[in-house]
Amino acid sequence: MLGIDFGTSSTKIVARLPYEAGAPAFAIPVPGFARAESWPHLWASRLWLAPDGSFSLWPHPHAVLGCALKTALMRVGANDDVVLRHARGPSASVEEAVTAFPALQIRQAKGWLATAKAPLLRSAPPKWSYNLGFPAASLDDRELRLRYERCVAAALRLLEDAGEITVTTVRQSLTSVRENASAILGERRAALHPENAGAIAGFANSTRREDGLYAMVDVGGGTVDCCTFTLFADRTGQARCPILLAQVELLGVEPWRICEDGQGRRDDFKFLIDALQNLVIWGTKQRLDPNSPRWTTGLPLFFIGGGVHSSVHEESVRGRDLWLRQFTRDKAGVRLETLPEPHIELAEHSRHDMHRLAVAIGLSWPFDAIPEAQLPKDIPRIPGVSRVPIETRFVDKDHV
Repeated sequence: MLGIDFGTSSTKIVARLPYEAGAPAFAIPVPGFARAESWPHLWASRLWLAPDGSFSLWPHPHAVLGCALKTALMRVGANDDVVLRHARGPSASVEEAVTAFPALQIRQAKGWLATAKAPLLRSAPPKWSYNLGFPAASLDDRELRLRYERCVAAALRLLEDAGEITVTTVRQSLTSVRENASAILGERRAALHPENAGAIAGFANSTRREDGLYAMVDVGGGTVDCCTFTLFADRTGQARCPILLAQVELLGVEPWRICEDGQGRRDDFKFLIDALQNLVIWGTKQRLDPNSPRWTTGLPLFFIGGGVHSSVHEESVRGRDLWLRQFTRDKAGVRLETLPEPHIELAEHSRHDMHRLAVAIGLSWPFDAIPEAQLPKDIPRIPGVSRVPIETRFVDKDHV
């Protein structure tokens, strides 16, 4: 099982053998030249296009570089935008680049496993399954979800051929899956999940789980993803996490670095992060789960992602406690929660940065171990309180 966390600035992959003793899991290591922030398990989300039309995860002579692929795909109507244009060769659209990148990443991960973990794979040919994480707000957008599905289905189709991945083969693969991408994902044992469902998989299946309302703030390289969800087990024991409200904005670490000089800019940037969280938390309280006991006992919030050490993001998240206390009857605020320490093999001693792998680790579990998510568009809103016009509640002189 490959758990793939495709991020704006970096991509993380965790492989797991869920039906072997101990369900061993391995964070796929990254070669030094491809590391984001020099961390051994963050593959910088970069893609090169050579003059002959071939894609690569590493630089080639005369190849052009494409970055921020996920951000480009998230833009409305961006599927045909060109993100890689070669002066002496072909160009690639957003969908073509986002198809090539995970196909190459999965090949790389399988190659590492076949070499480094060969004894574990000797008994029988492995049967591969794939879980990929995307922001809940993105999956809640029908057009964007279809875009993701097309790219992932086409990427898995490309893996059936051992040849080079080129602009031509990617276009052919995208064309072949355009009408049935969802069915192809099912045939190849692949699924798209909201990132928060992956992140809390370990927590949801641990003894620490407490059913009820939660919030999560995931700070990545390019985006901040904020959502609220309810965690519980259904009659069969399957963990479920209906996502009540979700928002994702380009307020991650890299946008902050562009404008971090100057106190005025810091205040403005923090205001936007505050507003994003306030919108999600207060919207949940007002319209989606106003009777949750969390509003009187405290709202648990998971703060995860590569940006947890960013001072402006941390200050904003911690500030939600005082903000919520001001507006709740019992002065109950927000309490920060931590995810359980997972059992996973790392290439180097880097357990203090384990939170960066939270989504990929959770996604490396089988489908039935990941909390089943219901997206916000499928969750009914509580109608607002109807107000009777004041004119109907008194008799004026004209009625006498």
